Amino acid sequence: MRTLYNFLAVIIAIFSFSLQSCKKSDPAPDPTPTVKPDTLTAGWSKQVIPGATNLADVFFNSSTNGYACSDNGLFKSNDGGISWAKLSPVNNQWYNCFVTADGKAFFVTQTSSTIFKTTDGGSSFTNPAVGSIPLDVFFLDNNNGFCIAQDGLYSTVDAGISWQKIATTGLSTGNYASLSFINNTTGWIVSQAGIFRSVGSLANWQASLVNGSPFGAVFGSVYAASASVIYAADFSGEIFKSTDGGANFIFIKQLEEQNFTDLHFVTDQLGYACAGRSIYKTTDGGINWIKVVSLGENAITEIHFTDAGHGWACCSNGIVLTFK
Repeated sequence: MRTLYNFLAVIIAIFSFSLQSCKKSDPAPDPTPTVKPDTLTAGWSKQVIPGATNLADVFFNSSTNGYACSDNGLFKSNDGGISWAKLSPVNNQWYNCFVTADGKAFFVTQTSSTIFKTTDGGSSFTNPAVGSIPLDVFFLDNNNGFCIAQDGLYSTVDAGISWQKIATTGLSTGNYASLSFINNTTGWIVSQAGIFRSVGSLANWQASLVNGSPFGAVFGSVYAASASVIYAADFSGEIFKSTDGGANFIFIKQLEEQNFTDLHFVTDQLGYACAGRSIYKTTDGGINWIKVVSLGENAITEIHFTDAGHGWACCSNGIVLTFK
């Protein structure tokens, strides 16, 4: 697999790879054309959203209510992901979403410099402008949120009615991928250039020290389990962990499949990671991982949990995996 990565690294260098062009929703190439059976451990089940194509994100704010983004529309479930209804606006390349505790849902698409918002379950939408193309969105509560866009960091204090750009120092320029926050002054952002943490305020950022990467990480996801324990993953199936608030990250795991890797931790010890066609679980803070899902076909792009007993994963070809 290291030989494969070295080959991909050459291709990346030739074509000036950026995270915006490496879509997490693109299905992982399968070198084996033979259809393999799915392996789902206890609690996991598989559904197909009628009419959905490649899914890029899934987010539930309760055990029953959630949304899924695809490259041909938005979808909503009111029964924990068993059935889904397509919403409008439709036929857009939806990329990321977030749902607050009171049900406000936010969606980003890489075809518009706006963040779409619904407060009525998807019956209607507003789309206030952001300065440039948004890439990911994160809310601390029902009103305070952040967005990382192509030109930097934005915040809102009025539930996404308006967004203001934050003047930052120490944050790399562009090629951002994702963000995670604990409070209004403490956050982490990953980009092609590395992992960045806020220092004292959201105006000041510092690059984290990353140690032990076999391949030279290009990060795609970050998850703050607490103010001190933060996990990050890259496009090569590598997982990293910090126990000092993000000052230092140490390589802890190379997953079997090298692809965009997403993370979600229920506690600082219990967490999940997906890469390629598999989902992995750890109960000891990333020391050991077991494979809990292996699909015969279709790439898994994102995972989300509301608690230890309820989780979801979205995949290519309109497939959603549910755990309960």
